[in-house]
Amino acid sequence: MAHKITDPPAIYGKPACYACKHFNPNWICAAFPDGIPLLIAANIVLHDQPLTSGKAAERLDNGIQFELKPDLSEKESITYRKSHPIEAEVNPPKCLKCNHFKKTDPPSCNAYPSGIPKIIYWNYISHTTPFPDDNGIQFKYI
Repeated sequence: MAHKITDPPAIYGKPACYACKHFNPNWICAAFPDGIPLLIAANIVLHDQPLTSGKAAERLDNGIQFELKPDLSEKESITYRKSHPIEAEVNPPKCLKCNHFKKTDPPSCNAYPSGIPKIIYWNYISHTTPFPDDNGIQFKYI
């Protein structure tokens, strides 16, 4: 799932990737060597938590998350710490419209009773086809 990004359209100002110590100007990083996902590059999703897939807890980000560059000024540091995207308003989880969805903490469903992988919940992928550990259950519109 590689994305070739040259200058992403940041929904919430300057992409947070610029402030990450792992960022490479070619829009790759240690977490995503094949290309930073557009939802992260465009500040729709802040990569401050591990991205996993299913029950196996397979890391999709090579075990690396957003970390501020150590050489940022105090003002820049505060700006990036406060600029968490309002994910639910910009890109509401498709899961909320699924017949299998359960309002739990963390969000779960019949496919993922222990918690929906963030890659599905935040619409990185459309769960209309089989995905690892989904117990044979996919998105079904309410």
